[in-house]
Amino acid sequence: MSKSEERELFVRVLAVVNRFDFCGLQPGAEGGPPIEEYEMEARPMESILVNHGRIEPADIRAIWYKWFDDDLSGRESAVASMADELNALVPRNPR
Repeated sequence: MSKSEERELFVRVLAVVNRFDFCGLQPGAEGGPPIEEYEMEARPMESILVNHGRIEPADIRAIWYKWFDDDLSGRESAVASMADELNALVPRNPR
């Protein structure tokens, strides 16, 4: 993956993280934090996607716990949906 492809993937990962907005911060909204508010959470998600080709809900929960001391308990369905959306961002190689 080229650097420009990685940058594009990061932008798309950040958009997914912002859309799920588990902390309710509304990044990019008027009066809210900047659109990059979840950059520190999106970076390791992007790295997992680049290095492993997919991300698991457990990865997302671990990243969220590291930054927010919140394992997203009770939001398993939303975390699984986020993982699905993130995994859809990674092009699949035909076998």
